[in-house]
Amino acid sequence: MNEIIILLETLETLSALEGHPLARDASLETVCADIASRYDFLHSAAEVQLMDSMVRIRSSGPSEEDQAEAGRLFERAGRRARDGEYVRVVALCRQALSLQPALHQARRELVRAYFETDDRANAQAALWQALRLNPRDAWSLVALAGLLVEGGEADKVERLARMALELGPANAQALEALGQAQLRAGHEQEALGAFGRALWLKPQLVEARLGSARALLRQNKAEESLALLAPPGVGHEFPHHRPAVQDLLDVAVLPGPALFLPGTPDRHLAQMPVEEPRDPPLAPAPQRQPEDQPHDLGPLRDDLVLLAVSGNPQPARAGTLRCH
Repeated sequence: MNEIIILLETLETLSALEGHPLARDASLETVCADIASRYDFLHSAAEVQLMDSMVRIRSSGPSEEDQAEAGRLFERAGRRARDGEYVRVVALCRQALSLQPALHQARRELVRAYFETDDRANAQAALWQALRLNPRDAWSLVALAGLLVEGGEADKVERLARMALELGPANAQALEALGQAQLRAGHEQEALGAFGRALWLKPQLVEARLGSARALLRQNKAEESLALLAPPGVGHEFPHHRPAVQDLLDVAVLPGPALFLPGTPDRHLAQMPVEEPRDPPLAPAPQRQPEDQPHDLGPLRDDLVLLAVSGNPQPARAGTLRCH
């Protein structure tokens, strides 16, 4: 059997991911049990090794035959995904991961399939597993933060977004997630700053525009909020965001002719002056493709990145425990 080695850089990294401290003065048994309990998806006993503040986890891996079969299953899942057969993608990826749990790209494909089938609970579980294999996976950090925004878990969202921003400060989706967390916590001005930076980096990030509009409404700045939403703006260019845009328009009421989104009849709509377009577009605005849905947060890294320990640290304490 091959050996899976997952090297986590520091106890602080794990603490940041999990949201609670793993104290350096805790016993080896306590730290081992706390960490190993999160890796039961490896399908085998985990060996947790501590060297000062460094953590390394070992587990028996798949045989060469299982590894090859997992690769074939993942390739089939990719073909099914291109055909839009996401239920089948889920089944194939789960088969592949049962043979090779650390096949990171299969877990990523599984998350995408769960998004496409609107299975948020399983998508969240798969993302936690992906991050425990690689806590420096910015894509998974932001994707998980986006799911937790929907559940109103502002503290977790902010923690994950800040971890992603430490890896790359020019991450527009991470800034948008941070803004959403700050908005839910009632910090509208800080949220506007995060949304503004996100839009500066990626002007087409409509979620950040909607977040800015919500923050401005909370500050009783209806005119500024509506300026972000008026046609041919967000609702026109991104039809799948139409309900959220219209909900905001229904809240911000100003004197003037009715403001409405095309194709949204019989609604109580916000009011503001509207100018007729001078030169209508020659062709409709491009539609977002399925692969560009909000969960598509950037390019995938196919490899499982192992975090290397630099230098030769002299441990203040060291130990190895086998946790079953």
